[in-house]
Amino acid sequence: MTQQPSRPSNLPSFSHQDQPMYGWALDSHKRPVPISLAGRGAQGYTCPICNGPMIAKKGDIKQHHFAHEFESLPECTPENVAKKIAGTWLVLELGEHMAHKKPFPLQWQMYGESYRVNLLKDITAIQEHIEFGKTEADIALMQGEKWDHPYAVFMLNLDSKRDPLIYTQFTAQSIPVISLPSDQFRSGQVTLKSVLEAAEVYGGWWLLEESERLPERLENDPNTIRQILGRSVVQPPYRFWGPLVSLYGQHHV
Repeated sequence: MTQQPSRPSNLPSFSHQDQPMYGWALDSHKRPVPISLAGRGAQGYTCPICNGPMIAKKGDIKQHHFAHEFESLPECTPENVAKKIAGTWLVLELGEHMAHKKPFPLQWQMYGESYRVNLLKDITAIQEHIEFGKTEADIALMQGEKWDHPYAVFMLNLDSKRDPLIYTQFTAQSIPVISLPSDQFRSGQVTLKSVLEAAEVYGGWWLLEESERLPERLENDPNTIRQILGRSVVQPPYRFWGPLVSLYGQHHV
């Protein structure tokens, strides 16, 4: 007979119908686990905020979720739990691929064409909460030994989806941004593969070899571009081109 954990005497009882549905919990080894990878009814999970026991509920009616076995603290919201450990889960998953030198493909659309790269090629470190200028990258993939310039960064969007203009602080410095689907990631209904498949890629050309960055139909000769701009001014519809300005913290816009 399995002995059930006793409820602490200082916690009042509450209705299970009113329980929040959590997408994330810690396993018995203190590793983050999304609900998609948890066993039905499995125990041994804990909340990363209050350390209270959690159980994986995978029924046929409600969305699969973790739930506190006893009443939780006010700060134990599903959003706070996800923000606490979901990024660490992604770092550990990517780190395992990196340590075993397993390729990890990222595919995205650009200029109407599909591109595919090994996201972990030549990566030597994966770091969380990297400050860059006036913003912060949730996760950064680093190359080389100094780790002073990210190869690519992840935005998890667990607070809210960030304005893509913020991403230009990275793409202007040759750093692509991989923006993850916030609702799906927060819910824990994810695997490493599904997260990357649903991601939006900004500045993806920096992930490509130089010969691949510009499709043949794009003009990249400076003199030809000057001629095109000149004709657009003197011919209908007479477009105007002003001096370069600073916009949203970006120079030479």
